[in-house]
Amino acid sequence: MSYPRLLAAEILVRWNQLVPADLDRIKDDRRQLVELLQARYGFCRNRAEREVDSFMADFGERLRRAVAA
Repeated sequence: MSYPRLLAAEILVRWNQLVPADLDRIKDDRRQLVELLQARYGFCRNRAEREVDSFMADFGERLRRAVAA
């Protein structure tokens, strides 16, 4: 599985109200993911940004550990 597909799969697990078509539309754009979480989950901008940043940091760390193993 490629990195973008793995990221998309992880996003869909984390935010289960999103669908693959949502991710096709936003094309790995952080700002658009924040806006999508605001629209779909009713998060304020600050919360949506924290959610995305926390998710991306965790995903990056797990990916680094997997590559190092």
